[in-house]
Amino acid sequence: MAEELEVYFQPPLHEQRKLWIFDIIRRELIHDILDIGCGEGALLYPLCHPAPYLPSTSDDFIYLRPNRVRALDISEPDLQFAVKAASVPAEKRGSFYMPTLPRWEQLSTQVWHGGLEHLNEDFVGTECIVASEVIEHLSPDVFEAFAPMLLGVYHPKFLLITTPSYTFNARFTAPDAPASSRQGHPDPTGRTDRIFRHNDHKFEWTDEELRAWSSNVAQQWGYKATVSNLGQPMLADPFERQFLGASQAVLFQRCDDDVAWRSEEGRKVVGSLTLKTQPHTLLAEAFHPAHPQSGAHAPYPEIASMVITELERLYVAIHPFEALWFVSDSIPVLCGGSIDALIDAINDAPDTILRLDSTPGAQKRSEWNVVLEKGLASPPPSWPNEIPEGWTPIERDDSDDENFYDDEVYSTAPPSESGAEGDISRDGSDTEDMSDVDTPGTSWGWASQPHAWGNLKDQAEPTVVTTVCVAHHDFGGDGWGSTGDWDADQSQNDWGTS
Repeated sequence: MAEELEVYFQPPLHEQRKLWIFDIIRRELIHDILDIGCGEGALLYPLCHPAPYLPSTSDDFIYLRPNRVRALDISEPDLQFAVKAASVPAEKRGSFYMPTLPRWEQLSTQVWHGGLEHLNEDFVGTECIVASEVIEHLSPDVFEAFAPMLLGVYHPKFLLITTPSYTFNARFTAPDAPASSRQGHPDPTGRTDRIFRHNDHKFEWTDEELRAWSSNVAQQWGYKATVSNLGQPMLADPFERQFLGASQAVLFQRCDDDVAWRSEEGRKVVGSLTLKTQPHTLLAEAFHPAHPQSGAHAPYPEIASMVITELERLYVAIHPFEALWFVSDSIPVLCGGSIDALIDAINDAPDTILRLDSTPGAQKRSEWNVVLEKGLASPPPSWPNEIPEGWTPIERDDSDDENFYDDEVYSTAPPSESGAEGDISRDGSDTEDMSDVDTPGTSWGWASQPHAWGNLKDQAEPTVVTTVCVAHHDFGGDGWGSTGDWDADQSQNDWGTS
């Protein structure tokens, strides 16, 4: 039997999806987020952790700055991890190696249990809704409520969706490989003879089918849809086939602020569906206040004096400017969370004592240094050239460092029993989203890869599938099959043609 081709991604595919989501949230300065199908809270953990300082005009990097984060999922076991992800610990030192800085902007969090087919009035008017790897798990009757509920009733300014690309599935096998060589799961609905990546997937769309659906619902509900593709394998296809990406992503952006008609039409459509719904249950709610000194800095001479104290304590006369913020809590608290206050305090100090220095042509703040012009008050201690007689090592108490390698400190998500990314109808299978192939030589492996948080590169250019925002919209009852041809003509035999 023919084997599947070697396919893996770096960064891992699930991390590339997060990068796409977070890049949009940062770019659009989004502050209010609802994660539909949050699973174990992979997005919640980074969303709920505070930015290191208040916004600054000199920022080189835009941090995530939500002030309200809510999450919904139908899996109670997964939600136990989501609750932990959204429950940011009280202000304390994170570890000996990485301090936990104060929170400078307030945050409220909620974690809900329930299905998206139930109307939750608390979600109406949310600024941004995220549904990552969700729609492919929805049964046909629940899927009918997806667009009317999210784009109509809730009418967010932004809706972010990711879903697997069925077109990319051809990349896992040779063009002439028999259907039996494809690992996966037959279409459980019986509408097609396609092989899916997960046993709970109710469909997987080709690139063309997703664009057709996105264009249709965008025009119906007054949105602009921009389609992107994520995930290029690290190894080239031995048959030189070209694919857009393993995952598809759609950014829906509302065209105007007239939300009344959207809400009315959405409620009408959802109300006409014969869905059995259960009210949502609020599992956890938390409010994380901003530090009491947020926005109120001390006098500049006091801040400058603390900078000198910290440099003397470190026995350095030159120190990277931004790194100085993380040396201890003292400087950030005196600055009231404002890194601009630190800049002004150093610039306000006499040049003969303290100054900011940067290399010629350096424009980024990350390239600045703080210079203790007057030098150190006392030289650093010298270490003996030989071990003193009778010296014995003393065991250091590492209790503060026990979580140094813990996911709670360094991971983008909390510890998980399954290690799989959640979705709104997660069934606990260990084969969740087999497109996240991370390990060479292991087609469906789950071995971890180093995190690579930053802007995505070498990503296919996004495609705007519709830019038309019309005043009146046709809410005719197109059926489930209106998003594309669900016949067997779109089966494995056509993988390599689109």
